[in-house]
Amino acid sequence: MGLREAGVALERAFWTLAGHVAPRLEPKPGGGYDRRLLQALSRRWQGRDLNLDAPVSLVDKCAWLKIHHHSPLIRLCSDKLRVRDYVAFKGLGDLLVPLVGVYRSVGEIDWGSLPPRFVIKPNHSSQMVLFCRDAATFDRGRAEARLRRWLRRGRSLVYAETNYRGIPRRILIEPLLGETTPLVEHKIHCSCGAVFRIVTILDRTDGRLTLSRNDLQWNRIPKVGVNPNTVEVSVPKPSYLDELVALARALSEDFLRCRVDLVHADGRLWFGEITFFSEGGHLPRATEEYDRLEAGRIRLDRHEEYLRRHAEVMARLEAWLAERAEPAGVAGKAPSEELECARRHP
Repeated sequence: MGLREAGVALERAFWTLAGHVAPRLEPKPGGGYDRRLLQALSRRWQGRDLNLDAPVSLVDKCAWLKIHHHSPLIRLCSDKLRVRDYVAFKGLGDLLVPLVGVYRSVGEIDWGSLPPRFVIKPNHSSQMVLFCRDAATFDRGRAEARLRRWLRRGRSLVYAETNYRGIPRRILIEPLLGETTPLVEHKIHCSCGAVFRIVTILDRTDGRLTLSRNDLQWNRIPKVGVNPNTVEVSVPKPSYLDELVALARALSEDFLRCRVDLVHADGRLWFGEITFFSEGGHLPRATEEYDRLEAGRIRLDRHEEYLRRHAEVMARLEAWLAERAEPAGVAGKAPSEELECARRHP
């Protein structure tokens, strides 16, 4: 580890420790810490420094967006609780998986009242999910330990995903889908509201992904890189493809670039999440051809246009929420204190 990398590691340790003491104490998004961290990550995974003055490659453009492209709307849609209000605001509230509960801490969870099958995840990060397929055999102690650790961690400090910074940390519990039919995940990649790739995941057994990558005509897309934990297969075109694409367009139209995750289970589509940086925006296994094609879809020249759009959409969303008795996304079993927290960022 060089001196620069050691300095970044110490800085990250400081902010992580500070977050334990005061959870809302975090570095300013896009500031010096993020620039230093992004350069360190690029040197580790790309073997070079980022070009942030005139970004051309996919990784350079993603890093540029992390530093410059911030808005309350992006932060809201990165929050797995508050994004539910955005989905309902777009007229798609029927896509939302019902909430079992929202909690500030592990100690608030009433484990005995939970359904026999459920999903637990924090709202402020990604790739942190626990599945309970049978409450009788679920390891509650291990789950509590992991949830406490996850609530202390901030993905924005590890991978400079600045869109997660400033999100009040909560635990969400939802029913586990797929009771009657196998669950199929669709990760729909979009640019300025246009869909250009659909990744369909059929299985996640033992950390290995069985998936297919397709374009809008359902032609197979070549592998984007080398990943030993991925098995790529052919998947028949789903009968609901037109609906899938239309929903992704509606949920992505306000963003320069994002990925809309939808799930097909129990005979219908459900909303998963909106992600702004697949693989954290670092893509260490991407091929040169994939990098070239993907980078061309990121229109940095429209950056300011979309930030203005975000301000307009956020104003309409807040006005819409103010007219409601409670946020659409968290109606039901969440405590009233959580409803108010979800209504707007404190």
